[in-house]
Amino acid sequence: SVCSPTKGMLAYNADVQSSSTKPCSSTICMKFVSKGANAAVTCPLEENCPNFHVEKDFLEIARQVSDPLCCAIHNDYYTREMMQCACAPHLSQTTFTLVLEDRAEVEVMPPFIAFTIGLDHLPVRGMGSASTRIVNLRKQVCRLHLEGKCKWTKDCGHVHLCRDLYNHLSTFHYPSLMFLLNTETNVDKLKATLQDGAPLLKFVRSLSVLSLLATLVSTKKDSALEALGSCGCLVTAEQRAAMQPETRAHFPDAQVVRIPEATARYFAPKVEADPETVILNFSTDDGKDTDAPTADDDNPLDSNAVALMPSFSPDNSTTSAPQ
Repeated sequence: SVCSPTKGMLAYNADVQSSSTKPCSSTICMKFVSKGANAAVTCPLEENCPNFHVEKDFLEIARQVSDPLCCAIHNDYYTREMMQCACAPHLSQTTFTLVLEDRAEVEVMPPFIAFTIGLDHLPVRGMGSASTRIVNLRKQVCRLHLEGKCKWTKDCGHVHLCRDLYNHLSTFHYPSLMFLLNTETNVDKLKATLQDGAPLLKFVRSLSVLSLLATLVSTKKDSALEALGSCGCLVTAEQRAAMQPETRAHFPDAQVVRIPEATARYFAPKVEADPETVILNFSTDDGKDTDAPTADDDNPLDSNAVALMPSFSPDNSTTSAPQ
């Protein structure tokens, strides 16, 4: 963590985990971050300090960021740290359903949402691990954030959606793309469609494609994956490793992208075991047999879900900025 444990940090975490419907105090201790100073000398309160003790190296990196804050997968270090430290689990362990103007729905993973107090006001559909928070694009997405001008950041009462993802949703018909990738098995036809328009190529070569790619890997859509790889689609190392060898060859090292550790688990494909696979027992040193290793059941990505894709609607059209 980039923060040392202090009284202020513990109080803040308690406030966030119980409720984040009000602005929380997160003042940085300037004595601790004094250049070249020793923390024990410059901040005599040490762990009893009511403020945050943030590492100087982190602050220097954060101050060099010239682009407006976006989301966890891009440059929102606050949201990224919240995910890494398992704060606000009611937000980091759920999904968000974005309702477009024509009522088509897009499932958005938490890394494409910046944590704001507005998220706690969203209606929830479902219960437990299957729950999702509903976001109305026109009414609840922060227009100032989309323009890179929201000064409230985490204290904003609206939703801060990834600007890149929003721009992609505004340029082409998502349901048609998803239908094509799931039904068409002719790789040449898929490649021709993807290469036909600049918006599609821009999408597959952006980080916004990672959720879709994880779903296609999980459902073993090899034709779609081969076409995407041939078009320069970005991929994580874990996603590429889960592909079939023939499909993996279409994703060279140049297309492998590194993403923040706090967000990596959201894009890990969930590849189910082949029903014809023979499960062997493993022998331990004491001679007892143990069951073979099983897949990670805690993976947050449901292989049956269509991440970042709305349900099919032939009348779906492009979106416009919220008013």
